[in-house]
Amino acid sequence: MTPPAIRRRKVLIIDGDVTRTEALLLMAKQMTLKPVIANSAREGFQKAYEIKPDLIMLDLMLPNMGGFAVLRQLKDHVALARIPIIVLTAAGEMASGSQCMVAAAAEFLKTECGSRVIRLALPTTLC
Repeated sequence: MTPPAIRRRKVLIIDGDVTRTEALLLMAKQMTLKPVIANSAREGFQKAYEIKPDLIMLDLMLPNMGGFAVLRQLKDHVALARIPIIVLTAAGEMASGSQCMVAAAAEFLKTECGSRVIRLALPTTLC
């Protein structure tokens, strides 16, 4: 059950993988969140600026621009810097996790962990 404190919160999902995006979209809707999708770094940054989401879920493996660059740009932008970001990656390297923490990601999750782990991370990151 979704905690009342996070219901109807806006979540921006920035991910270039259509299958994973659809799974995250379904999960967010089941949690009564308001998901918005971006399939590229440029689109993600634009939508983040336009809608000012309550949370961003960011894949590191994006077309045209790496997720680390997007993470840094989001955290460097005054209007977006306080938005918590959950970084998702199939690349699962410890170095990736260290880079994310240095760049101020709220969470770093391997997509192999599955939707249950992501579901558990959402309420704590949004509150």
